[in-house]
Amino acid sequence: MTKKFDVIVWWDEQFPGTKILKKKAKLKPVLHFSLMWNYFEHSFAPNYRRPIGTCLRNFGEKSFPMIGNNEVYQNTLIFFRKRYLTKRNSFNAAFENLQLSNDNKLFVEKCLLGEKSDDENFVAILLIIYRFRNNLFHGEKFPNTLNTYEKPFKTINEFLATCIEKLKDNIWIDSRGEIICRNGMGNRR
Repeated sequence: MTKKFDVIVWWDEQFPGTKILKKKAKLKPVLHFSLMWNYFEHSFAPNYRRPIGTCLRNFGEKSFPMIGNNEVYQNTLIFFRKRYLTKRNSFNAAFENLQLSNDNKLFVEKCLLGEKSDDENFVAILLIIYRFRNNLFHGEKFPNTLNTYEKPFKTINEFLATCIEKLKDNIWIDSRGEIICRNGMGNRR
């Protein structure tokens, strides 16, 4: 190994057919996601004593009033609707590739079809992002094709940044894993 180790250069040397270096710019949003998700999860979901769907629903219900129906939220919802719905309002293969659990799948489907409220749609976005996290970190996405996920991860990163900005001083998790909110949005202990 050299002093100036570069993972992308190393990757291309080890796997010359992949040519990741040529795709480096498009990989940035995917690589940045690990930083954004790490902070988000550390700050707002540090222990999963409950199923993740329950944690994200609880978090979404308490945090959406502080985040609100803003442009980033709307753009993220529109992006996922376009990504996963056909013109005939049926779900495509990309949606199936999320590999949502049955209960979360039905919930997200209803949200993407516009059958739920904004706070529920917010939770659906969180569930989709969580599946991107799992599919990325558990090997469902091959490194050679990560550049094709530039737009979803840009959208996700902006959404997470908005959540972090609006929540970092107003919400935290107590030692039991309960969400505590300031400004009258929950119980402050």
